Amino acid sequence: MKVGLVAGLLLTSLPLTAALAQNSEPNLVGTWVYVEGDGITYKGKSEVKPEIEVIFDIEEQHGRVFKGTYSWSFPDTHGHLHDGTKHTNASTTGIVGVIGIDGTTLTIADHPDTGYHFGSMVDADTIEFVSVESGPQAVAAYGLLKRQE
Repeated sequence: MKVGLVAGLLLTSLPLTAALAQNSEPNLVGTWVYVEGDGITYKGKSEVKPEIEVIFDIEEQHGRVFKGTYSWSFPDTHGHLHDGTKHTNASTTGIVGVIGIDGTTLTIADHPDTGYHFGSMVDADTIEFVSVESGPQAVAAYGLLKRQE
C-alpha cells in the first residue's frame, strides 16, 4: 500500500515539476509605456488622464528579478501630484521587482519612494498593472503598459 501511495504521488507530481521547469520567465528588459487607465489621489480626484506619461524602464533582469526606473509626468495645467518629498508634475524613482513562479505576475517596489506596483503579463508586449502608495500622499491607479519597439 505504501509503495503504491508513494508511486502515485511521484507520478502526479511529475507533470507539475515538468510544467514548472518549462515555465521560463518573460524578458522584461526595455521600455514599457502607459497606454490607458485611471487613478485617484488622496485628494479624491482622478489624476491619471490620457495626457499623463508613465514609463517603466527595465534596465536589468537576472532570471525572475529585475530593476530599473519608473517615471511619470503630465502638463502643468493639470495641477501637481506628489513624489514623496514635494508637489511636482514629474518624478523618476528606482524600482526593483520579481516575476512570480507562474511567469506572468509581477511585484515591483519603488525606491526610495513608498509605492508598489502589481501586474500581470497579458501577452509578451502588454502588462496590466495596479499602482498604490500609502500615507499622506496616497494614490491608487490601474492601467495597461505596452512595450516600446
